[in-house]
Amino acid sequence: RDGGPPILVGAAVGPRMLTATADWADGWMPILTPALDLDGDVAQLRRAFAEAGRDPDSLLVTAMNAPHDPSGLHDLFRRGVQHGALTVWAEDPDDIRRALDGFADVRSDYLGTD
Repeated sequence: RDGGPPILVGAAVGPRMLTATADWADGWMPILTPALDLDGDVAQLRRAFAEAGRDPDSLLVTAMNAPHDPSGLHDLFRRGVQHGALTVWAEDPDDIRRALDGFADVRSDYLGTD
C-alpha cells in the first residue's frame, strides 16, 4: 500500500472486526457515543494487533463525532486517538457555517494559535 491512504474499519468491536482490522487494516474509526467503551475497545485492538504480529503503536484511531472543545480533544489523544472528526449535524446552510466557524475556534484553542 505504499503511498496509499490508511485503511480504517468503521464497525463495532467484535471478534470478526478485531481479526479483520489486525489482519489487513491500519486502524479503526468509531463513532463516539455514550455507549462506546473507547478505552476498552482501543485496548482490545492493541492486543489484536500484537497477536497478529503487528506493532500495537501503529494502530490508527480516528474518532467520528469528536468533542467540540480542546479539553475533549486532548482527552481523546491521551486515550489513544490520533484524529478527531468534528461532525456537523445541521442541514441549514447558516447553521452549517456557524458550526464550521465554531470548529475554527476550537482548532485555534486546541493548538493555542489565533
